[in-house]
Amino acid sequence: MAVSTTSTISAPIIKSLATTMLSLEYPDLIHNMGALKESLPKGGGYSMLFRRPNKLNPALVPLGNKGSNPPASNVTVADIEARPDFYGSYTEINEQLVIQNQDKVLNYHTQVLSLQLRETEDVLSRNMMASSAAWVNCVGGTNGDTPSEITLSDASAITTTLLGSSAKRMLSGMDGANKYGTAPVKNSYLALASTDLSADLEQTPGFKHVSEYPSQANISIAEWGQLSGLRFMLSPLGEMTPTSSNLGNDVYDVFCMGLEAMGIVDQDGFHAQMLYTGPEIAGGALHQNATLAWKTSFVSMILHESWIVRLRCTRRP
Repeated sequence: MAVSTTSTISAPIIKSLATTMLSLEYPDLIHNMGALKESLPKGGGYSMLFRRPNKLNPALVPLGNKGSNPPASNVTVADIEARPDFYGSYTEINEQLVIQNQDKVLNYHTQVLSLQLRETEDVLSRNMMASSAAWVNCVGGTNGDTPSEITLSDASAITTTLLGSSAKRMLSGMDGANKYGTAPVKNSYLALASTDLSADLEQTPGFKHVSEYPSQANISIAEWGQLSGLRFMLSPLGEMTPTSSNLGNDVYDVFCMGLEAMGIVDQDGFHAQMLYTGPEIAGGALHQNATLAWKTSFVSMILHESWIVRLRCTRRP
């Protein structure tokens, strides 16, 4: 009697990994743009003092012809103290993961932790401005809410306020060019906001999208356009307070500022660092686990209260 046999091939259990790692969700980090950056020197104490001389009033009284001295002008200064704090995070990596995985485990762990570090710094500055900067509501809109949606008149009012406080514009203008659909760009202040406002800005009369600039050179990837002397940088990390308007809508903060409105201080010798500790040190008795970590020192602060305004707005209907 003949015996027939059937051979079967078991289902594969190994999956091949694509050669290209997919891109990490890396938002534009905007909240430290334009900041004055300093490092606290080693052995220099716990904090850094920023010092600004106070402005003197104009001397309007004529000296006359008697040779007498006018009253002396007393020079005073304002000090702002900044004390860095220390931050850090880490991940554990089992030695078997490194040995058996097809992809480069340390590479993507480094990418993820690096982003966490930079987002931490960005959010710290955003939160500082949201809690410290003087705020103004948009009132020029027609959505019936308080604050209203942003309008040309609201942006113009902020620009006028910053100009009146002698805030220095930090973004140079652009001369007109003989190109269809373009227009000159003013010397401008910085405006930092959420990407949720991108469509609203494009619908605002007077707004000029970056595509309408006469030159595309030296434009930040985060820049969306200009409205009445404010050049808008947008990020998914922009400040928003849910359901906090009069009608229960989300309220967005637009941080409008001039040069040196805010500052950043880190500790010299303790800048942002990535730290790898191999399993022979971090892995316990059996040397099983490695660690990858970051640490940094950081503080941000407002250096001139009159040179930054938090403009609050809601969305268009």
